[in-house]
Amino acid sequence: MHKNSSKTCKMLVAFADINGFVKFCSRKNPSEIFKFLSEFYLHSGNVISKYQSGKIVKFMGDSMLIVFDENFVKEGVDSLKELQSQIDKFLLNFGKDLTLSIKANFGEVACGEIGTETDKRFDVFGNTVNKAALLTDGDFVLSEDLKNFIKKGFV
Repeated sequence: MHKNSSKTCKMLVAFADINGFVKFCSRKNPSEIFKFLSEFYLHSGNVISKYQSGKIVKFMGDSMLIVFDENFVKEGVDSLKELQSQIDKFLLNFGKDLTLSIKANFGEVACGEIGTETDKRFDVFGNTVNKAALLTDGDFVLSEDLKNFIKKGFV
């Protein structure tokens, strides 16, 4: 049996999700949805790849998980703001009901390559990830942990 290994580190962890996607999909066939998501993934990747410290860990339908190393938290927040701005412009091509929401947290995660023998991928796990996923109340939400980290001047 092969063991997957991880390391513990601190990261900015963010989720981005398209508001209005379910309703949008109800008016599209599967091929149109596939084409739309393909363009969404491409545009998102282009924004995040401009920032060397950022990584899209995975896409999950109309959402994505993004991480930034603890030494680049301020850059990460700036990147997320740019991502929201650029994707919202892209989404206008498909109607005014689509917008991108972002929620981000900061803290300790376990990260590393995980998966099957033939398909291993980088991923992150832990309470920091779970808390980021559960943030509410807005289209661009930063957790108290993330705000406190930035206020302390560690970025």
